[in-house]
Amino acid sequence: MATYKAATDRAWEAHNAVCRRAWKAYSATDHQAWKAYNAVRRQAYSAADDQAWRAYGAACRQAWRAYGAARGQAWEAYSAADGQAWAAYSAACDQAWEALTAGPDPLVRWIGENCPGFGGEARIILESLPAPLDDLGRVAESEGWCKKWGELLTRATEAGVIEASPLILK
Repeated sequence: MATYKAATDRAWEAHNAVCRRAWKAYSATDHQAWKAYNAVRRQAYSAADDQAWRAYGAACRQAWRAYGAARGQAWEAYSAADGQAWAAYSAACDQAWEALTAGPDPLVRWIGENCPGFGGEARIILESLPAPLDDLGRVAESEGWCKKWGELLTRATEAGVIEASPLILK
C-alpha cells in the first residue's frame, strides 16, 4: 500500500514538474508574441493617411498570423510534454496497481484483482487501513459510495477476504 501511494505520488509530481516547465515555456512564448504583435500594431497605427491605414491593417494581419503561429507551436510543445508526463504517470500507476495483486494481504490482493476501475476509491480505502470495518463504512459514506461500496463489500465478504485480512481490525 505504501509502495503504491509512493509510486503514484512520485509519478504525479514528475508529471506536474514537466507540465510546469512546459507551461512556463508556453507562457513566455505567448507573451513575447503578443508584445511583438502589439508593437507592430501601435507603430503602424501612428500613421494618419489612407495608405498608412491599409499598411496598418496588413501589418496587423501579418502580426496576428505570427502570433497565432508562435502560440500554436508553444501549445503543441506544451501538449506533447503534458502527454508524455501523463503517460509516465499512468504507467507508474498501472505498475503500482499490479503490485497490489502480488501483495501478501488477501484484502489488498482482492482489491487489486477486483477493483481496477475504482483506483481513486481503492486508494482512499487502502490509505485508511488498518481500520475496523465500521470506520471503512464511514469513509465510504462520507465519499458518497454507499451503493457500490455495499456491493463490493458483499463480494469481498463472500470471497472470505474480510475475515482473512489482518488489516480489518476487530
